[in-house]
Amino acid sequence: MHSIFISYRREDAKAWAFSLKRDLAKLFGDNEVFWDEDTLEPGRWREQIKQGLKPCKAMLVVIGPRWKDIAEARGGAGTLIEKDVHFQEIVQGLEQRQTTVIPVLFEKASMPGRALLPPQVQGLCDQQTRKIGDNSIFYLAGLNRLVKELEQLTGLKARSLVRNVVDWTTPGVAGALTLLFTVFFYLDDNPLTKPGEYLALLLVALLVTWCIRTAWNKLRGKHERAEPQE
Repeated sequence: MHSIFISYRREDAKAWAFSLKRDLAKLFGDNEVFWDEDTLEPGRWREQIKQGLKPCKAMLVVIGPRWKDIAEARGGAGTLIEKDVHFQEIVQGLEQRQTTVIPVLFEKASMPGRALLPPQVQGLCDQQTRKIGDNSIFYLAGLNRLVKELEQLTGLKARSLVRNVVDWTTPGVAGALTLLFTVFFYLDDNPLTKPGEYLALLLVALLVTWCIRTAWNKLRGKHERAEPQE
C-alpha cells in the first residue's frame, strides 16, 4: 500500500514529477510512493490507478508551466472528465476525505483559475500550493518543506535528511578542474604560491562547472518535456 500518490501530465511535467518521485522514494521508500511507470502491472491500468490512490494520505499534483495551456486546449471548463486521466485522479483525490491534495508548482508555473477547470476539478484551487524551484538550491529548499509536511500527513519518517540527496557532481567536477589547472600552472613554470590564488581558482572552477551543468539540465529538461503523450 502506498501513502503518497504523484499525479502529473506527461506532456507538461514528467521530468519534474520523476525528480520528485526519485527523491521521495529515497527518503520514504519505493513502496510508499505511487508512480505509474513503476507501479502499474499488466492488466486494467485505470482500475489499478484508482485502487492505488485509495489508501494514499497525500496526493501531489505536479503542475508545470504548460499545465494551464494544455487544460485550455483540451476544452477548459468543458473538458470531459472521463477522457482525461489526470483530471480523474484529481477528482478522486479531492473526494477522498483521508487524502490531502497538494498542488506542487515547478519553475514558473501558477495555479489555474476556476473558470479554466471543469466543475469537478475546481476544488483543486482551494488547496494550499507548494513551490519547488528549478535550480538545486531552491529545489532542495522546497523539497525539504514538502517532506516535513508529508511526514505529518502520512505518519512516515524520512529515512535520511534531504541534504543527503544533494548531487555532489558540481563540487566534485570543480575540484577536479582546480587540480587540473594547478598541475597546468606548475608545468608552465608559474606555480600558485598564495592561498588566495587557490581559492580564486576554485571559485572560477565552481562557476564554470555550475554554468555548464545548468545549461545541460535546461537542455535535458526541454528534451524530456517534449516527449509526446502516450
